[in-house]
Amino acid sequence: FNAYKDMAAASDTAYWFYTELLEKLPTLEDGDAVVIGEEGPEGVLEMTYKIKEGITWHDGEPLTAEDFLYAYEVELDPESGITSRSTLDKIESFEVLDDLSFKVTLKQGQMDPMYGPYYAWEPLPKHVLSDMTPAEIIESEYSRTAYPGTGPFVFEEWVAGDHMSFTKNENYFRDGPNFERMVFRFIPDTNALMAALISGECDVATNDGLQVTNLPFLQQAKSKDLVDYHAQAGTVWEHFDMVQWPWDGRLPWFATTEVRQAVAFGTNRQQMTEEILYGETDPMESWLPSDSWAFNPDAKKYPYDPDQARELLASVGFEDKDGDGVVEAYGLSGTFPDGEAWEIPDGTPFEISFNTTTGNAMREALSQIFQANMADIGINVSLDLLPASVYFADDGPLSQRRFDIAEYAWVSDPNPGGDTLWIGVDILDDEGNVLITEQIPDEVDDWNGQNSDGWVHEEASQLIFDANNRIRQSDRIPFYADQQLIFMEEVPTIPLFQ
Repeated sequence: FNAYKDMAAASDTAYWFYTELLEKLPTLEDGDAVVIGEEGPEGVLEMTYKIKEGITWHDGEPLTAEDFLYAYEVELDPESGITSRSTLDKIESFEVLDDLSFKVTLKQGQMDPMYGPYYAWEPLPKHVLSDMTPAEIIESEYSRTAYPGTGPFVFEEWVAGDHMSFTKNENYFRDGPNFERMVFRFIPDTNALMAALISGECDVATNDGLQVTNLPFLQQAKSKDLVDYHAQAGTVWEHFDMVQWPWDGRLPWFATTEVRQAVAFGTNRQQMTEEILYGETDPMESWLPSDSWAFNPDAKKYPYDPDQARELLASVGFEDKDGDGVVEAYGLSGTFPDGEAWEIPDGTPFEISFNTTTGNAMREALSQIFQANMADIGINVSLDLLPASVYFADDGPLSQRRFDIAEYAWVSDPNPGGDTLWIGVDILDDEGNVLITEQIPDEVDDWNGQNSDGWVHEEASQLIFDANNRIRQSDRIPFYADQQLIFMEEVPTIPLFQ
């Protein structure tokens, strides 16, 4: 919810986009997006956007296509303060067609599957800001108050550290709003916020002011009709990475699929969601959320099954011959993707380290559960929790793949992407030219890429590349579906929960 402005394009809980300021987002199917020439490297993609009639800024000036063009031109300026130019760099031209429509043309060969929403620029009030440079806008009162906006409420005042207030937009172009005034209070203490909520002093508490540990109290209060709350899985999801192709001399415990499957079956993710998130979410069944348009429900599942985990470990040569509760490796050897042979010496106990961040109650709790789960199937896990500044540092264990198992979070997006995560081989065109390099971080490429597992699967890599190089959602779905079948069979990463 944004009190003071409506969005040209925003993502919803179904991992897709909606629009508030535009009549619709353009699509190839509807004809307001077109490819000039053939889809692919020689084609040019154009999108035409139409603004809804009757929208005005809070000061009464009409919203026009010039405001969208102006916002684009501001961001083009090197002093605009934007953190990424990746979307800007794909645009060939931005053209105003009339007061309520504009056209965006991408550079030749830019077949961006997010062509509709990603180029629906958020407008800026040209009539207010045009006399300022982008650097001056950043320092202006507008950057502090965002007045004028286009949303259902108009900025009234901001008392730093205490509250912000907004009044009803009497000229709002949609139905409502239903309140004359809204006040957003800043209550940094969670206990004080909960007390204000229960007493009725506060009508709504947002998730950024609450903690997961507040859930039992909220659940109890709801059962007594004191409050109502809505718990929804977020876009952030926790997972385990298991290094399959180590470079630093550590043993390749997870080089075989059966071992990774054993860890997946042996991890009680249901217990984690019930004890840590109080049953408000379910374990994930893929690297894509179950409500994503690209999710494949037919991929292999990993319910908690320690007996199955033990059988899988035994099938590849793990056995607890000395009876100390930790299995040892016997006859484990193979070949890395580069052809180098690997071997785990016979009798080596299955002992590994587990890395995640300190100071995070949720991660500390799931670490304890995971350690106990692994002990039950004969794997000795040593917990090595590090400050985030060390863990995520450029020269840290995660960035440089110096770990056995690493736990951290990724963020889901309406565009599933995945090309930087799962491509493990160079993708070539028919003439042998490299279209995208493998994404396994190493010293040679300055640790670029996010395939921290070192997972190499040629077919899965090609599928994820193909999924990211189709512009129609219907064309992308089969590639994502097939990639997830392989992914959940190979399970290079264990998805935990959102």
